[in-house]
Amino acid sequence: MEKNKAVYDEIYGKLIGKIIVIFISSWLLVTILEIIVGIVFTADKQRELQVLEYFIKYVIVPASVDAVIIAVTLFLLKMKKLSSKIKNYVLVTSLWCIALVLSITHGYFVVMLAAFIIPVLASTLFLDYKTFTYGIILSLAGVFAASITILYLEGNSDRSGKIYIWGSAIIAVLLVALTSVVVGLVVQIHRQREKVLIEMQHENAKLVKANRVDGLTGLQNHTSFYNVLENKLSKARRDRRGFALAMLDIDDFKNINDTYGHGIGDDILKYVSDTIVAAINKTGVSFRYGGDEFAIIFNNPNPEANVAALEVLRKSVANNDSLFSDGTRVTLSIGYYNVKEVQMTSEEIFFRADQALYQAKYNGKNQVHAEY
Repeated sequence: MEKNKAVYDEIYGKLIGKIIVIFISSWLLVTILEIIVGIVFTADKQRELQVLEYFIKYVIVPASVDAVIIAVTLFLLKMKKLSSKIKNYVLVTSLWCIALVLSITHGYFVVMLAAFIIPVLASTLFLDYKTFTYGIILSLAGVFAASITILYLEGNSDRSGKIYIWGSAIIAVLLVALTSVVVGLVVQIHRQREKVLIEMQHENAKLVKANRVDGLTGLQNHTSFYNVLENKLSKARRDRRGFALAMLDIDDFKNINDTYGHGIGDDILKYVSDTIVAAINKTGVSFRYGGDEFAIIFNNPNPEANVAALEVLRKSVANNDSLFSDGTRVTLSIGYYNVKEVQMTSEEIFFRADQALYQAKYNGKNQVHAEY
């Protein structure tokens, strides 16, 4: 939920400029149209409506009210304390208020009641059923409120005039209902599409994880090792800060498999991988490079601390006498290379660490050979 809120807040932050432009442009367009219509209407000398009266009633007053509505709306949209959900309601309510002003101002054009479909249409943007329902209820209430207000303002209307107003209101309600059905279908389609996309993302995430994680040990695998190594090397070049690589190998693992079977061999691999994770903790990232070989990429080039951690790991495995009942011990040979020259390639770094591992094997196994 917090992640979704942050995403929607970020979207509002990016769109606020465009929303301001749309509101102000719409306000200017409506005001200009009012002025043009006013000029056309008042140009006829036979009309009773005077120029000043028209511009006050149909231009200045509604334009001023709309300007206040827009100003308050933009102020609320910029408030960081308001959640994105509340801002959705603010936008829909704002459009409803403008539709109300528009329909009441031009009561003699009862067709303007159709403006109440705008809040319903706007709710489509949010793909949210609560906002959508809110827009429908608000629009229907607006039609009746505007109709009653028009009847009150046109108090001297005859019976046919009242029938016309209520007939227009019914038509407006039907338009809102029809629009609501269409918008509801759009929201439903988008929600279903969003659900399918989320499921696909989860499946893709599982596939990605399966492709980079070793199924037996739970460590990252050979492919992931090279990706992380390349990323670590790129970061080291940017930050001008080294790191370290250790290669580990279980001594005489083939003999363990041949003597005790591959089932026991798998148990040993899982035990060693768990011990690596416990010993390294958060100071590095562990990998099953392949077979009985493991790798550790240390985050910092601290040879004293890193080698000490590797010694703890080596001794923890070597001193465990509970793995075999006949006293057979499992030991590790470890090669450590401290990366100082970040202009080296990943292949060169791996070669140096692998050579250090080979040296540990050559020197008698069950030991850490470090090169700085």
